[in-house]
Amino acid sequence: MVRLVLEPVNDVWIGWRPRTRDVKREKPVFYAELFQLYTPAAGVIEGTHYASIRPAQGELNELVFSIPNGATVTDVSDPGRTAVPADNKSLPSLTAPLVTLWRFDPDTRKLHVTLQPAQSRPFALLIRSQLATGPLPVEQAVGLMSLEGAASQIGLLGIATGNEVQLDSLNATAFSPINIEDFPASLLTSLASPVSGLTLRRAYRYADLSATAQLKASAVEPDIRIESQDTLSLGEDRTVLAVNALVNVTAPAFSS
Repeated sequence: MVRLVLEPVNDVWIGWRPRTRDVKREKPVFYAELFQLYTPAAGVIEGTHYASIRPAQGELNELVFSIPNGATVTDVSDPGRTAVPADNKSLPSLTAPLVTLWRFDPDTRKLHVTLQPAQSRPFALLIRSQLATGPLPVEQAVGLMSLEGAASQIGLLGIATGNEVQLDSLNATAFSPINIEDFPASLLTSLASPVSGLTLRRAYRYADLSATAQLKASAVEPDIRIESQDTLSLGEDRTVLAVNALVNVTAPAFSS
């Protein structure tokens, strides 16, 4: 409450304005949604993780991700940041990167990402990981990447394979199945070039960040089809069998 004592003059007026919001002084509060895609192949399981982050108050200049056991982070980037240069408006160019520094500690399983400038509006990060395995067939458990400090986080898990790998089984009892069409197609597009014939096989929603899925994958065997025409000739001193065979071998397209 404010008490004012005014002088006995004419034309007296009182004005006020609300305090300007300063996000730098606010305690950071943010929400996250992660879309995680695993692609098994010979010797490695490729992971692509798209983190959508929505700050509610304050600003973020550093993020800390928890990486599942066995996985190694190979790249962190900010997708879709383009701008128009001042000298030529017809040619797009990349802006200064949002991610200025990232560091993965294999002992603590933590990924530290430094942002510049600090973010107070929604943004996204694209993280790539690898999980080393043996030759096909392979049976491996895959975990979930999570973001520390988020007020709330949910996510989707997808399993995809290329032409040379088939998904034999997937044990994901801690996950809720969803339609394949509900999983973002942009993650598949980012892997379509190095992986031939990439196709999403399973999609799930999760809420338990410690949940794991057990997958089993094997190499696609060649498909052999034979059409033959046989002629058997019987003579006094010999028997002749003539075979005209058309063999069609459909082999998986292995990438070098």
